[in-house]
Amino acid sequence: MKRVVIFSLLLFSVLGLAGCNDYQRGVMVSEEKGRYALYVVGDDQVDMKLEKELVGNSVFRTITESDYDNAKEDTPYLEIQKDKPNYFLFNTKDLVYQTTSYEKLVKYLEDNPKPK
Repeated sequence: MKRVVIFSLLLFSVLGLAGCNDYQRGVMVSEEKGRYALYVVGDDQVDMKLEKELVGNSVFRTITESDYDNAKEDTPYLEIQKDKPNYFLFNTKDLVYQTTSYEKLVKYLEDNPKPK
């Protein structure tokens, strides 16, 4: 009986952790069709820079995280590279683009102003 209880607790714990990742991924996706959600690690000025580049209107919401360890812990499903800015673009369903180059992010937004 103890084994069944312990197994059940472990199973629910694992499922709970997996559910957290699904929830977090759900928070990352865009809530507006035709616009992106942007998750940024290590670049707190990205909103202002995107407005200057005139591509900021393609982004519905921007979430920024300055602490790399927090970002890795909160979003283990993303490949975050430490000590450089990380940019992740989401459509309404999933991750569609990622880069560590601000210039490549701008180019992608210019070439793809609306998510597919």
